[in-house]
Amino acid sequence: MFGSLLCDGTDIDAYSFCYLYVEDISSTSTKVAEVESDNIGVQQAEFINAPSLIGSDRSDMLDKYVFMKALHPTSHKLEFIGKFGWSTITKLSTIMLCKRAAGILKCSWTNLDVYREEASPRLLSGPLSLSDAQSDVVKASDIVIFALKTTTEERALQSVMEGLLWSHYEYAAKMLEDWSSHPSLRDIEDVMHYFQIPRYCVRNAYHKCHQNARRTLEYIMEARQLGFACDKCGESDFLGPRYNCSVCHDYDKCQACSELQTHENTGPTEHGCSAHRETHTMTKILPVFHNFSKTKSS
Repeated sequence: MFGSLLCDGTDIDAYSFCYLYVEDISSTSTKVAEVESDNIGVQQAEFINAPSLIGSDRSDMLDKYVFMKALHPTSHKLEFIGKFGWSTITKLSTIMLCKRAAGILKCSWTNLDVYREEASPRLLSGPLSLSDAQSDVVKASDIVIFALKTTTEERALQSVMEGLLWSHYEYAAKMLEDWSSHPSLRDIEDVMHYFQIPRYCVRNAYHKCHQNARRTLEYIMEARQLGFACDKCGESDFLGPRYNCSVCHDYDKCQACSELQTHENTGPTEHGCSAHRETHTMTKILPVFHNFSKTKSS
């Protein structure tokens, strides 16, 4: 099983968890997940641009997946509606993806807006432009969310996502402020699961905080870049934004080092990034608890 790629961009260790999608490759070429559409035309559209693979069945062709959610037009609840698979030999078009969702939702694809779910606190990007062109706008393991244009009030999806995020913030804050309770490491891990923070990051923070669970929660909620180290100065779990190089593999800087371009390379975590240049484009990434800490300090 571990001879094949299980999932993109996910490290699995003794303390972490992940969700695996397992597909039965012995299934017939027409079998799809029950949550998917029974609209044959939409199913076939998935493979119009894919070259045929001699000796391979349909299951063999599917080695990349995105996962789809939809915003209910009246209850404004997010619902999982299925997955969309494609092959490494093709790229995905956003119209192709919308047609699959439209088949599931029983509506016209032209009435759908599609967004990409992002890590907290950004939450969403989009709506994505719809095109027949195959591109890397949506990548394997992304989560995409569909909303009806005609029935969704402006910013409804953003409001729903922000509401979910703030409910998680408030749950963590109540645990921190309740001095009559004695949270355990497992309690902190369960709370951070809502923010998709891996268990090994929580455990590293727990040991830094001398195995004090309450202090660990407080430490995390200070808006730290949990699990990241600055490749300039070597500081780990640093406060504030993280600047990630879009050219180098796994190269990050803290805000102080990003602002001080002449800062010397003294960090012990240089991941073989001698090729990094100050002219490289850096993407600013905010910590998970950025919005919460900003509100708390104002």
